[in-house]
This record gives sequence, C-alpha cells and structure tokens, in this order.
Amino acid sequence: MRRWQHAGLLVAMVVVWAAGSLAQAPSKSDGHDLLRKCTTGLRALDAQQWDGSTMTDFGWCMGYLLGFVEGYSIVGAAIRATQPGATMKDDFCPTGLELPVEQLARVLVEWLRTHPALLDMPRTALTIAAFAETFPCPSSVAPPQEPPPSVVPRPPAPKAGKGKQR
Repeated sequence: MRRWQHAGLLVAMVVVWAAGSLAQAPSKSDGHDLLRKCTTGLRALDAQQWDGSTMTDFGWCMGYLLGFVEGYSIVGAAIRATQPGATMKDDFCPTGLELPVEQLARVLVEWLRTHPALLDMPRTALTIAAFAETFPCPSSVAPPQEPPPSVVPRPPAPKAGKGKQR
C-alpha cells in the first residue's frame, strides 16, 4: 500500500513540475541537467526541506526514472516476446529496477558523479550506462567446467628408505 502512496505523491509532483516547466525555458537533456535535478531533489528529500524549485527538481527526477523504468520494461518485454532469446542493446538486469525509485536516483547520481567526463551525453544513454554497470546480468553462457578427475588410480608413492638396494 505504501508504494501506491508514494506513486500518488510522485504523480502529483510530476504534475506540479509539468505546470512549472511550461513557464521555464527548455532545459538541456544531458547528464549535467540530470545530475543537477536529481541531486537537488535528493538533497531536499534528505533534509525534508522543500521549496518550489526543489520540489520541481525532485518530481522531475522521480518522474523521469519512473518513465525510464516503465519504458525499458515494456520495450524489453516486447523484444523478448517477438524475438525469443533476444536482448536489448546494453541490457541490464531488470531485477535492479525493482528497487524503489529513490534508490535508483541515488544509484544514478553516484554513477554520474564518478563519470564526469560523460555528462555531455544524452541523459537516456547515461541512464542506461549507469544501470548496465550497476545491475549487470549474469552471463547466459556457462563458464567452462574443469574436466572430471581421472578414473585411473595413481601408483602409490614409494616409501622413504625402502628404495632399491645395490
């Protein structure tokens, strides 16, 4: 039930964000903007201190991540349904996406901070890269197994001092 309450709160915040963003100039859709908005939103959440700007940034970040997760899940399911065994490019394990959206935001912000040279890239590419590195899928190819031990018994080692005498 608590998840639905959070989802309702997030929807309300996204609506507030959408209304506020209509009056603002269009923002860049790169990693700099993504990092700024998510960092500002998470700081406000941690401090429990909100104003219009921080509420907007938090709502934008959470809404973006919810949309990303839903979109990725839908596209991945469609690809797997039409092409059994196929995976999406830069696939990552969807189990990581089952985390609460706040935790996904923290994972994304931490990854963006450790990869500052990539922040000029589009935010979707960065989000995929962050989650692919953080939530890698186990390889579908089993590692090679060692051959079973030989069934031929080894000869016993000679006992010390009992060798051939001349």
